[in-house]
Amino acid sequence: MRLLHAGLHRLGVRAAPEERKSDAEDVRTWFKDHRNVCRCTGYKPLVDAVMAAAKVMRGEATMADITFNPAGVKDFYGSALPRPAALPKVCGLADYGDDLKLKMPEGTAHLAIVMSEVRHAKIISIDTSEAENMPGVLKIMTAKDVKGSNCLPVPQIHPRMKARGILEFPVICSKKINRRGEVLALVAADSEEHARAAAKAVKQNLELLPEYMTYPEAVMPNAIQLQEQLPNFYMEQPLYKGQDTAELFEEAPYVRRRQLPLAA
Repeated sequence: MRLLHAGLHRLGVRAAPEERKSDAEDVRTWFKDHRNVCRCTGYKPLVDAVMAAAKVMRGEATMADITFNPAGVKDFYGSALPRPAALPKVCGLADYGDDLKLKMPEGTAHLAIVMSEVRHAKIISIDTSEAENMPGVLKIMTAKDVKGSNCLPVPQIHPRMKARGILEFPVICSKKINRRGEVLALVAADSEEHARAAAKAVKQNLELLPEYMTYPEAVMPNAIQLQEQLPNFYMEQPLYKGQDTAELFEEAPYVRRRQLPLAA
């Protein structure tokens, strides 16, 4: 199921063909030569999955032999438990956003998001008057239209964070933009085309603020604090110095060295 998670990794099982027994290095070489890229693992589970599938193809094992059996497993962390949606996704049976859209009944409203094009700014006003009069528009929603809380509460996930209380991030921004792509409004219309056209007509009256594109820029003493409850330099990790590792390698009974090339 590791392979299913990534859609068989472009049928990477071919890296271990039936006619000969390949080893893990053969599989890695096939992945490299065919530019097969995965960002979600260290490739070991993928290589293991290819080797297991190859055993089935050669008749050395059955599908039951390589299929995860939850019986007797007490802790699923670190196990080969397959993702619930893995099989329907790799078989093309899972519903994604566009699939769900096509299944919506006639008359369903379509939403388009009005997003910020700048990275840092104060919101002076959001003018929706022109967009509201465009064809097919049913309603335009800004922060003031949200009933109840407009914030997503986020607890401090690390004891060393310098935040104060529960962090609150707005669903629809009303005061400030802290990154490109912040949600400023939602447009509901009778079609996707009408919704997107009206979203482009919403006018953003902003006071531009300095954009911090690097960490050093964001933590300078005169930098504007982005989040009200969280300083830009929001966490400091202690530095522990231990024994020189060179000496440990010299004294270790076994040492394995390998050079890993890094992509430019």
